[in-house]
Amino acid sequence: MVLRSKSPDMVRQEVYALLCVYHAIRHLIATAAEPTGMDPDRISFTRPLQAVRRLVSDEAALPPCALADLVDDVIHEITDPRHLLPAACVPASASNAGPDADSPDNATE
Repeated sequence: MVLRSKSPDMVRQEVYALLCVYHAIRHLIATAAEPTGMDPDRISFTRPLQAVRRLVSDEAALPPCALADLVDDVIHEITDPRHLLPAACVPASASNAGPDADSPDNATE
């Protein structure tokens, strides 16, 4: 992606805006997954991004009631089982595995 801004201040503003949009879409994914007990990692980031791009136009501002309907439409679309990613196999992290037996703190004499 190429930033359109030319000055450093505007580049910062554009990057900040992109981060805000990213955060909003991740929040939408978490909101959609929560009531169903679904793992949010099973929802692709691309699908909600495409849905939001398709349903939101640059020409018109959305009134609050239309925004609520838009969010409901996107949530319904992104939680469609046909479009979910396969269940991820996440290995247990080292922090959950317990203390390291070779650690000097655990050494016994």
